[in-house]
Amino acid sequence: MKFVFLRTILLTLIVSGCNKDAFLYESVAIKGTVWTKDEFVRSVDSIASGATVFLSENSKAVPYLIKVDAAKDGSFNITHRPTGKRDFFLVAKFTDSRGILFEGYYRFSDFLRDSEGNVKLTVIPQYPQGIIKAEVVDSISRKEVVNGAEVFVFENKEQANSVKTPMITGKIASSITNNKGAAFFYNLPGSKYYLIGRVNTGRGIMYTKVESVDVNAGLLQDTKIQVPPITLKLEYTRRPDFTVSVEYDNQPLAGVTVHLFSSEWQAQSIADMIKYPDSPPSSYAKTTDTQGKVQFSGLEPITFYVGIRGDLPTGQKAFLYEGSINVSETDETVTIP
Repeated sequence: MKFVFLRTILLTLIVSGCNKDAFLYESVAIKGTVWTKDEFVRSVDSIASGATVFLSENSKAVPYLIKVDAAKDGSFNITHRPTGKRDFFLVAKFTDSRGILFEGYYRFSDFLRDSEGNVKLTVIPQYPQGIIKAEVVDSISRKEVVNGAEVFVFENKEQANSVKTPMITGKIASSITNNKGAAFFYNLPGSKYYLIGRVNTGRGIMYTKVESVDVNAGLLQDTKIQVPPITLKLEYTRRPDFTVSVEYDNQPLAGVTVHLFSSEWQAQSIADMIKYPDSPPSSYAKTTDTQGKVQFSGLEPITFYVGIRGDLPTGQKAFLYEGSINVSETDETVTIP
């Protein structure tokens, strides 16, 4: 009898415990989709595939009551909620391919549902530390944005100007402008930075002026700083013209093509007749006239490397890498030995 009595008490406690838990939550359908929204890069809102969704008593979801994972299409469905409790939050967290955490939440009383009762839960990026947006525009049109430009970040102006040399020194970060001409940087400690842009326009390599921007550590709020966009304008300081004269056996050599390259290693391709049988990848190319001259107009004031291809009076094929010329200096005469 004693054994039976104890078993009865134990069963009663278990049943009572189950009944108590049953009153903590009630069935409900809280469903919707998680979307990312990034005002910093102004990207199109996209589905947060696999985001984690929490039901919590606070907007941080620490601790949380219920956790579910969104599907590949960003959809989620929470089937229970605290009984009679209306002051709770729907919180979502998502990490993108860059490793940036996106977060967002709705208070229960603020739920906005569509005609089918779905909630659109939007998460926004939590960029670490300072963030900078740089826009590159064409200084001639003043409005045309430049996509595909490289933007570099440095700690001082001297290092920034090294972008114009073969050896870049002190680079902190770099980024390529998107189709809106914008490049983005984040995770920058509070400091003063110097930015410069570079792009191959098809007319040669162009550069922007160096622009400075302050990321003030004193403005840190939740470890994030947003600096207003700075504009980098491409500089078009050009010479009116530049003439190259080609001579062979002390006579002007007509009908040969003069190539100008922006780098020395490209210029050496002038001799590669197998890979480039027709024309090497030069920045500019023109054929000499009867006086053995070619005139290039509107060149950037930078160093170019000269290569020549064509037929000699002897019937031989000629190719020659002549070395560098500085457009800011005098015109150039090239003699083929």
